[in-house]
Amino acid sequence: MMQPENSNSPSPTVSITIPVAWGEMDALGHVNNVVFFRYFESARVEFLRQFGWREGTESSSSPTAASAPSVASPAAAPPAPAPGFILQSVHARFRRPVMFPDTLTVTARCTCVETDRLTIEHAIFSLAQSGALVAEGSGIVVCYDYATRQKASLPASLHLLLTQAAAQSAAASTSVPPAASPSPRTTLPPS
Repeated sequence: MMQPENSNSPSPTVSITIPVAWGEMDALGHVNNVVFFRYFESARVEFLRQFGWREGTESSSSPTAASAPSVASPAAAPPAPAPGFILQSVHARFRRPVMFPDTLTVTARCTCVETDRLTIEHAIFSLAQSGALVAEGSGIVVCYDYATRQKASLPASLHLLLTQAAAQSAAASTSVPPAASPSPRTTLPPS
């Protein structure tokens, strides 16, 4: 069962814990690569939920909620469903195989916000492999009005929260000393 680790106010990075299930392994004895996209999805949905999005609803406590009178007249039409999100693209880089039994920490953080979309970066760490990074990736999520079947602008309050989170993420990632950050590529001397 997935467990959110951050449940209070929105944090620039959301982490969830996911135990690896036996059935997620493939014939080669490791977690199938497709499953990593499900892990990303779980973290992405939890990230959006912590920023106030609730699938198919508008909540008065949600930063995306529209102002509405508290009592509707009998002739009033039911409120339109809130815009949702749709995944435009996703990619992954697999760094190490994962096997059962294991427990993974999957993170999601917003790195870019535009008028109608945001980019969420993901990282997956393995407890069985001493916290090693086993996969990383990102997805572009577009605000989408399912009633009109068109993309929509992010609600202003959500856009502001996400922009602040992206700025905090950028500040946190630039505060790591370069010597502490491993190079993503190793250059080998000519042979």
